[in-house]
Amino acid sequence: MSIVNYAQLDIGPQTQVAANTESDWYRQFRLPGKWLIKSVRWVPHDAITADPTNYCVFTLTNATASTTIGARSYAATNSVAGTPESVTLPTGLAAVIAQGDVLKLAKTDPGTGLAARGEFSLELERLPLP
Repeated sequence: MSIVNYAQLDIGPQTQVAANTESDWYRQFRLPGKWLIKSVRWVPHDAITADPTNYCVFTLTNATASTTIGARSYAATNSVAGTPESVTLPTGLAAVIAQGDVLKLAKTDPGTGLAARGEFSLELERLPLP
């Protein structure tokens, strides 16, 4: 039996979410042990044009630990469909997820929002057992 030391986790809506529609998606992390988040990327499924007044924000949190993993706002910067974008890495305990943790992706719409879809992609490395 081999031990998996690296993994990738993707979370996001499969269909476009309309403007002025706030939604949440949940995913339970099922790999055993604790894992360090090595990188976070946002991958838009469609081209998205930013707007400083009517925009949307996608935020990925560890709902179990109440910590933010990453966020992407469309208030100022456009996206190209299918082009991964680096997201600032979380630090400290926010950078660790464990078996049973529930990850939450939320779309919020300041103003009238934007129609959008995409996903966060996490690259993970298993932490050694104590």
